[in-house]
Amino acid sequence: MNEKQVSKNVYKNLVLATFVMIFFILINTAYYELPESKLLVMLKVISMVFLGVGIILLEIAFRKDSGKVAINAIEVLFLAGHALSTAHVVALQKINFANYILVSSYIFSIYYLFKAIITYTKEKREYLNSLSDIKEIVANDPVKKETTKKS
Repeated sequence: MNEKQVSKNVYKNLVLATFVMIFFILINTAYYELPESKLLVMLKVISMVFLGVGIILLEIAFRKDSGKVAINAIEVLFLAGHALSTAHVVALQKINFANYILVSSYIFSIYYLFKAIITYTKEKREYLNSLSDIKEIVANDPVKKETTKKS
C-alpha cells in the first residue's frame, strides 16, 4: 500500500458523504416543492432503488470477498431503511419533516467524517509499518542448540 492508496480510500468516503448530503438536500427541496402524497411515493421509490443497489453491492462483496464493499452495502441498506421510515417517524413523533431531514443529514455526515478519520489513521499506520523492515532484521526466533556430550 502506498501513500496515494491511503488518500484514495479517504477521498472515497468523503465523496460518499457528499452524495448522501446531496440526497438529503434533494429530499428537503422536494418537501417544499411537492405535495405530501408525491413526496411519500418518491421516498418509497428512492428507498427501493437504494435497497436494490445495496443488495447488488452485497452480492459483489460476497463474490469478491471484500469487507469494504460489504460495509458500503450495509451503509446503503441503512440509508434505504432510513428513507423508507422517514415519513412514518415524522408522523409518529409529530416533528417537523425539514428538521428531521436536517438532523439525519448531520448524523450521516458525522458518521462518514469519523469513518474517513478512522480509515486514514488505520491505513496510514499500516503504510508506515510496511516501510519499516526492522521486524525482518530483528527476528525473534529462538535458536535451539543441540546438546553435545563432553568427552
